[in-house]
Amino acid sequence: MLGIEILKLFLTVLALELKYCCFEDKLILPTGEQGKCCIRVCQYLTNFYCSIELIRFDERTGIVYIFAGEELQVVIYRDGKWRFK
Repeated sequence: MLGIEILKLFLTVLALELKYCCFEDKLILPTGEQGKCCIRVCQYLTNFYCSIELIRFDERTGIVYIFAGEELQVVIYRDGKWRFK
């Protein structure tokens, strides 16, 4: 029972950290365009049977990184434009 309570606490803290990323007293969140683009790119990748290993939002730069397969990296900028890296 204690393990479940610890897990709930951990998930709550993680959710708060993901929701509010601050850098130099400025709140930096992913943009709506980044969110839509992220869904679209993930759909493209899975259509080609490419496994998505990691999706990371860099709160310092405001860029979303998607690591897929062994070598593929996709960068999504704040304006929703993306490219392979």
